[in-house]
Amino acid sequence: MIATGGQEIIFFELPPLEKTPGERDSSEEDQQELGQRVEDFNSGLRTMAAGLNSTYGVATHVIPIWIGFEMLYYSGEHFGITNVTHPACDHDGATCDNNDPIAPNVEEYIFFDNLHPTETTYRAVSLFVHQIVGIPDYDGDGVTDQMDACPYTLPGTLIGSDGCEIPPPDTDEDGVIDDEDACPDTDTGLSVDVNGCATNQIDSDQDGVMDDVDQCPDTLPGWEVNIVGCSSWEIDGDSDGIVDAEDDCPDTEQGDDIDGDGCADNQLDTDDDGVTDDLDACPQTPREELVNVLGCSESQLDNDDDGVFNNADLCPNTPYGEPDVNENGCGPTERDSDGDGVNDDVDVCPDTEWLAEVDANGCAANQRDTDGDGRKDSVDGCPMVWGSLNGCPVLSIELSLVEVPDSESRTANISVSITCESDCPMTWKLQEGDDVISEGQSEYNGTYFVHYTNTVDESKELDARVSIDGMWKDTVMTVYFPPIEDPEEQVDNRTDSGNQDANDDSSDTAGDQDTGFEMDTGSIAMIAMLLLFNVGVVAAIMAVRSKSKQQSDGRERAMAAFERDLFADSGPVASLPAMSEAPPPPVVETETVQQENDTVSDLPNIGDLLD
Repeated sequence: MIATGGQEIIFFELPPLEKTPGERDSSEEDQQELGQRVEDFNSGLRTMAAGLNSTYGVATHVIPIWIGFEMLYYSGEHFGITNVTHPACDHDGATCDNNDPIAPNVEEYIFFDNLHPTETTYRAVSLFVHQIVGIPDYDGDGVTDQMDACPYTLPGTLIGSDGCEIPPPDTDEDGVIDDEDACPDTDTGLSVDVNGCATNQIDSDQDGVMDDVDQCPDTLPGWEVNIVGCSSWEIDGDSDGIVDAEDDCPDTEQGDDIDGDGCADNQLDTDDDGVTDDLDACPQTPREELVNVLGCSESQLDNDDDGVFNNADLCPNTPYGEPDVNENGCGPTERDSDGDGVNDDVDVCPDTEWLAEVDANGCAANQRDTDGDGRKDSVDGCPMVWGSLNGCPVLSIELSLVEVPDSESRTANISVSITCESDCPMTWKLQEGDDVISEGQSEYNGTYFVHYTNTVDESKELDARVSIDGMWKDTVMTVYFPPIEDPEEQVDNRTDSGNQDANDDSSDTAGDQDTGFEMDTGSIAMIAMLLLFNVGVVAAIMAVRSKSKQQSDGRERAMAAFERDLFADSGPVASLPAMSEAPPPPVVETETVQQENDTVSDLPNIGDLLD
């Protein structure tokens, strides 16, 4: 770049990458480490730029983008940004695919996906860069060079918005500036002399008739002249014996009988509209109004018979008999009072704000409530679905263990209960890590049962999520399975048991046979220990279940608080990134059945286990 003539180079520092949504779930230690790496990079960049400046003599600008980013992160409301933590696009990776859901108010987000900013952020950062680098103005006229059509204007020159000199005023636009114009009010289009005067403004013979109409421009001073600037003894144009000064019809044909005014019967025009009285249907037309062949002007005609004369009728083709015609001659089928493109006769919202986008009924988003939830579409987070939370429905999802897995099948029967306050179709998923155990599309309020088999682990954490129109709710439950025995230990136990049985049989055979029941002190102690062990196992299971329930309830309360805070100022947000990849899942059998009034069997109690 320097070799080709570059003299000014701009470098951009890295923003605080630890604040991106992709790093939001990272540990505080990892975020601090990433922040330090960004700072190290920026420090090296500044050193390199300074070296270029001293070595090659070029101007370098290092833009601290992180300052502009921090300004948006902590003061985003000044730029219309309401969400600085979540991406507007819901996607598992860093970028967004074509089919990924995008928040309807994406312009209010600082991040579009897990890494990249939105257009709003880019615009704000560009303003920050302009502020730091500066915009050149060569002639110092207040118009930047890139917008200045006249970049070399002399100091003190009066300029316009384009940076060019504003010429001296010429009010009548005749080419002669006002300071030199003897006739500053010349009519537009007329030719003028060096003094700025047209012929209709000059009276050369001082007879009171301007030169443009003076047929006798050399009339002597003091002579009385007619309207064409001629004295009574200077002209008789039609040679009818009446000088033009007294002749009302100076173009009478030769031989026509005339009256005392010099007019023949076919030349009389009482209203002077150009239609002789013998043909004039409107003989009292106001002066200087244009008329039709019948001598009638627009102020005397009402073609559409709506009571408004043509000269004042903006709707000259109003249907006959249409009521409520206004002073402009326009009926409801022709008026559009709010200018939204929908005529008043079919406009449901006749007072729509100027330039607002409307539907076929003439209503803008701030005037209609499509889902009938009491929030206008313009401020409704879910305008097509009824809801009480920022216009969106309140969702809930609960997981319950219906049947505890036994040691043989190792299958748990799990119920998934979903609800939507507007009873709308929803989608739900039950996952173990990133693996989907079961899911439902377009499901309604109800309980759905899933059979989950695990032959690998003694416990599994399952995640369930329900969503609709960008809204979502999730919950987590841990399922505990019976302990997995070591096969070698099982073989040893069976061998020891067989030997013991053989020894017992031998002993019984050799000794005295006694039909009574006898138990030594060691056996009694062993049974007591087994009973105490079973009681401990049951107590542990109940404690784990209680803890899991508390954790689940805590998560739900935290999520509810988060949603209330989030949607108090903004619309629905995109879903959080999916959980990181988990180890290979166990073998799973799923069965999804909608139940409305099924009775769930009771779990075994402690007494049954002891028995």
